Order: sequence, then C-alpha cells, then structure tokens
Amino acid sequence: MADRPDDGNGRVTIALLGAKLDGIEKKLDMVVADHDILVRQGMQVTQNKDDIALLCTADRLRRRESFAEMVVAAIVGASAWLKP
Repeated sequence: MADRPDDGNGRVTIALLGAKLDGIEKKLDMVVADHDILVRQGMQVTQNKDDIALLCTADRLRRRESFAEMVVAAIVGASAWLKP
C-alpha cells in the first residue's frame, strides 16, 4: 500500500511525503555542494587571473630593461669604436 500515491480519497500518505522530502533534501545537499565547489573554482580563477597579470607586468618590465641594456651597450660600443 505504501507504493500507491493515495488511498483512494486523494490523500497522500505521510510515508510517501517523507520519502519525497528525503529525496529533495539529498538533491538540495548535492546542489549546495556543487555551488560551494563552483564558488571555490571561481575564486581560484580570479586569483589565477591576478597572478597572470602580475607575471605579464614583470615580463614587460624585463623586456624594457633588456632593451635599455642593449641601447646602453650599443652606445658604449659605438663610443669606444669612435674614440681615437
């Protein structure tokens, strides 16, 4: 009788409602767990973007520094070559 959704009067049994509620609670727990995972992944993505931005900035500074060193080396080399 517990398998039937109603007893002929259109009333749902308490056992059936309890079972459905348990299923809903399990699904809600899974949704909450998935949400927590997504929030943590979102925070990690944001942190990774910040780290990449810092690395790009450092790389640009190293390139500018290397260019400045090449210019200075060229000037020093040219001045030494032009010196009598």
